[in-house]
Amino acid sequence: MPQPTIIVKITASVQNGFPFVQREKTMSRIQPVDRNRLDQDTLSLLKAKSGTDDTRWNVFEGVANSPATLRGITSLGDSIKQGLSSLEYEVIAIEMARFNGCGYCLPAHRYVCSKIGVDAADIDAMTRGELLTQKPHLMVIQQFVRAVLENKGHLDDDEFRDFESRRITHDKMIVILSEIALYTFLNYFNRLAGTEIEAQVLPHVSEQAEWMTAPDR
Repeated sequence: MPQPTIIVKITASVQNGFPFVQREKTMSRIQPVDRNRLDQDTLSLLKAKSGTDDTRWNVFEGVANSPATLRGITSLGDSIKQGLSSLEYEVIAIEMARFNGCGYCLPAHRYVCSKIGVDAADIDAMTRGELLTQKPHLMVIQQFVRAVLENKGHLDDDEFRDFESRRITHDKMIVILSEIALYTFLNYFNRLAGTEIEAQVLPHVSEQAEWMTAPDR
């Protein structure tokens, strides 16, 4: 069984109306699964998520403690991956990480954005919660995600028609809802588990920590 890993845990909250980020040394509470104990199908899923460079994403290594859950989130993610562009998915992921205060997902998706060629200024703007006004097709996704989250899915008729008029089709609405569901699970898992941040992602933590916000719930 893997030895417990000491990590730097980043938590976010809102105090007196301002973002507050706290760092503390802690122990990952749900450790990455022991790959030697996995069945072949589950191991194959993890290897597929590692990519050609064999990067082990600790979130999936942790979720794999429940093989059925890993299969479920993989099936959902694979089923909807053609519905949006890679950048549109990253926009949703960053919106979700900010909303849920996930100190693992926010730097992880900053890292992914940098790898797929997103402009550094846009990455910083999204991380700060700024709307991408120069890219309306991405800004409308930010606004739709926020509207859904803030209203728990209940948009009035005028707001619904406004998003329709801005090319958020019914198909795209449903795909975005699926991504919201997926990232809600992943954000909550990482906060519960205290998922360790990968070495290649760590440089993105100090750059964004002061920008991370979490609703005061």
